[in-house]
Amino acid sequence: MRCARLDPSWLAALLAFLSLAAAPCCAAGSGDDQPPPQPAAGAGLAAKEEEVRSSYKSNVTFGEVIGAVCFALAPRRIAEFGVLDGFSLRALSASSPPDAAILAVDLFDGFTGNHAHEDRIRRDFSGDAKVTVQRGNFWDAPGTLRSFPGGSGGGFDLIHVDVANTADEFEFAATHLAPLLSPGGVLVMEGGSAERDAVPWMAK
Repeated sequence: MRCARLDPSWLAALLAFLSLAAAPCCAAGSGDDQPPPQPAAGAGLAAKEEEVRSSYKSNVTFGEVIGAVCFALAPRRIAEFGVLDGFSLRALSASSPPDAAILAVDLFDGFTGNHAHEDRIRRDFSGDAKVTVQRGNFWDAPGTLRSFPGGSGGGFDLIHVDVANTADEFEFAATHLAPLLSPGGVLVMEGGSAERDAVPWMAK
């Protein structure tokens, strides 16, 4: 996952939310009531990792990361390209403000690979007033965003791209979608691998 325009003013809130999301392992009642053991004098950085208590050591899912971004940014206008089974779309809806508007775009069966099922997604989100499901191609994204109510003004607070991608999709998003962000908006591009990171444009 890569984020563009990560504003330091709310980065602290993002980290705080992630800490809370991982905190149940240390919640009251999850262990004994004794204070944690104090490290020996001079132990400091020499302490073994398994001996160091921290909620940050718990696993955090990408759904929690998406939720944390929404918690910190409080986006009112959101777009997602690539829905699949709606995992991240649920996180976006659950963590965004009540008056948020979310545009969810996918090729559905127009994509020959692992694709979303349009009837299922429309059914699952039919009761969610925030979400508008639309069939569309990622390469048409600029026009799709501009045609969404209010989109012509470039006012998207959060754009999440999770399509089958190569460096071309990343470059296209950075070039054509980032300008459609509102001031302080965030572009999240999911995907990537060691092989993709070796592609010349990605390496830049």
